[in-house]
Amino acid sequence: MSKVVAVTSQKGGAGKTTVALALAGHALATGKSVVIIDLDPQASATTFRDLRAADDLIVEAVPSSRLAKAITDARQIADLVIIDTAPHAEAPALAAARAADILVIPCRPGVLDVAAIATTIDMAKLAGKRPVVVVNAARPNSRQALEVIQALADAATDISPAVLSLRADFGDAIAAGQTVQEFAPNSKAAAEANALGEVILARMGV
Repeated sequence: MSKVVAVTSQKGGAGKTTVALALAGHALATGKSVVIIDLDPQASATTFRDLRAADDLIVEAVPSSRLAKAITDARQIADLVIIDTAPHAEAPALAAARAADILVIPCRPGVLDVAAIATTIDMAKLAGKRPVVVVNAARPNSRQALEVIQALADAATDISPAVLSLRADFGDAIAAGQTVQEFAPNSKAAAEANALGEVILARMGV
């Protein structure tokens, strides 16, 4: 049976689409079919689809009012359904969280970013989910990720041991319409994306 991941943060600029595509890339590389449901009016995932030459990754832009139907349809054709949500949209994000098997919250390292995800963690509680926080855009070889983990140690959340660093390959891959695993398969960015995919998919038994 297919599984649903909701990637959500009420703070803009957290890197939801980067995380969603990292998960999608890992799933595709391991032979799984993937659908991304793009709820964000900024349509970053949809723009990625428009740039993509390959047709093995389905990205559907849908209004939040059609989310339930979109998930039902996606489950019929995909092993993994990823919902890329919009910031500052509590009701759609809550609906996505309730529909998901796992809730992933990207968080950039920094005091303000850590403080800002409290609202998203509270939303996860309303949905009855214990979310997984993914540190995103950390400086390589720095203590930033560790500092985020320590800051969230007492929060009602889990912390992914896999971290996405601030690497050019992530952005360059999206601009090329490719997952980072396709764009730079032997890169550190691809290794990080695959490590994150292993963590999240293993938790769902995919």
